[in-house]
Amino acid sequence: MISTQFEKAALPEQIAADRFGAWVFHVWAIRPANVPADWVVFNAPRPLPGHQDWTNGCIHGAFFSAVDLAAPDAERIVRDIISLDGWALHYTTQADLEAWWPVFARQEGLDQHSYDPDDVRRAYFYHHRKED
Repeated sequence: MISTQFEKAALPEQIAADRFGAWVFHVWAIRPANVPADWVVFNAPRPLPGHQDWTNGCIHGAFFSAVDLAAPDAERIVRDIISLDGWALHYTTQADLEAWWPVFARQEGLDQHSYDPDDVRRAYFYHHRKED
């Protein structure tokens, strides 16, 4: 995976991946406004435990959960979520794309100005697929 300053930031979903082995799935969607920025949002095809939970749409399933990693029960909850095939979500923003694309284009020898935004978004999600 291409390293950028954005990816090295202590994002809550990356902490869940590093600390507990959670999958991080990048999505092009708006993060729920009622979930604090330092909480991790998970998604799965079955109901999940968490400090907040809801159903809405479908990414990896219709069930969503948010976990406060600073809470005393966070480790148990995240491990339960992982056992239920829950994926930590990274809500990709235009700023993420703008930070990632110049670094990636330079490393790949591409002219960063010759691609339209849809091509950049497709390249980003190809390079940030679940297997990474």
